[in-house]
Amino acid sequence: MRLRSCCSPSGLQCLPGLAEAAKHVYVFQRTPSAIGVRGNRPTDPSFAENLAPGWQKARMDNFQSIMLGRPVEVDLTDDGWTHHYALIQNPQRREGMTIDEFIRNAEEVDFAIMEEHRRRIDELVHKPDVAAMLKPYYRYMCKRPCFHDEYFDAYNRDNVTLVDSPAGIDRITDRGPVVDGQQYDVDGIVYGTGFEAEVTPLPRRIGHEIVGRGGITLEQKWADGSATLYGMMSHGFPNMFVLPAPGQQAVVTVNYTQLAEVGAEFVAGAVALLEQRGIRVFDVNADAEADWIQQIVDTHRDASAVMSACTPSRLNNEGDPGGIRARDTNYGPRFGDFFAYRDLLEGWLAAGEFDGLDLR
Repeated sequence: MRLRSCCSPSGLQCLPGLAEAAKHVYVFQRTPSAIGVRGNRPTDPSFAENLAPGWQKARMDNFQSIMLGRPVEVDLTDDGWTHHYALIQNPQRREGMTIDEFIRNAEEVDFAIMEEHRRRIDELVHKPDVAAMLKPYYRYMCKRPCFHDEYFDAYNRDNVTLVDSPAGIDRITDRGPVVDGQQYDVDGIVYGTGFEAEVTPLPRRIGHEIVGRGGITLEQKWADGSATLYGMMSHGFPNMFVLPAPGQQAVVTVNYTQLAEVGAEFVAGAVALLEQRGIRVFDVNADAEADWIQQIVDTHRDASAVMSACTPSRLNNEGDPGGIRARDTNYGPRFGDFFAYRDLLEGWLAAGEFDGLDLR
């Protein structure tokens, strides 16, 4: 069987297995990914015996601290994410350093990380022409980084062909993909095209209409940008919660499971409080929503000067970073402040006063 696969986080995960099973695999790559060491290794059976209560939360918090550039005593995750982000988020500072010196130092750190990625490809991929096509050529934070231990070795197999296709696939016929005018005959296609990310409005990601009071849909209300309280409720849509998400007036977490957990705990706690008080209907107060939107706008930091030099991706609005609306960002600068956001939600529940809601 001859297969075709896209190169993406999904594509790199499936390539090693496909290469072992298929007669031939063509990988069509638009932009090479920055793929670091995953560092998978056996877990000592005694690991679970020494875990203290709350270990998982402590581990997630430790990881998130490193992602936000906060100091930690020990790196509990100890993987590619934490190694590189610790450097990216904490470039060397010294007393008297000017802003230009700080920026130059940060760029040098970024370049060193990317050089490390490129050297790794030279070490692992035995075909120089293929290695050259696999090397990322942009800043580390331009695209979502990937981590894998077996991906590059797959290109040393005779049954794997990397097709450099920066302009993408021309079309697909009944025989397979056509790239730059050349037909590739395949028996199957594996699409590694990703998913609807935060650059896609929530109503479209949901896949169906949500209709609020007065027949207004959520898509209509959010036509000019997100409008929420805490990124989870919206005026005119009573008794509705949505989980927090990047670019939705909440925060960004590389480990989305942690953010989903925080959101779920808030929803469960809020519903329990509403039931205890016998409240049947709640809606976001319009003034409270406006205040929250203003907080998001006030803390937004325009990164278009840096991100405009990047290749198109979800991180720069597919090549249009200036088109990112301030209200479609996060609670706090850049990725947002996860810990302040969690404290805010937990404080709201602890107060039990339903601040920002109209009740009946």
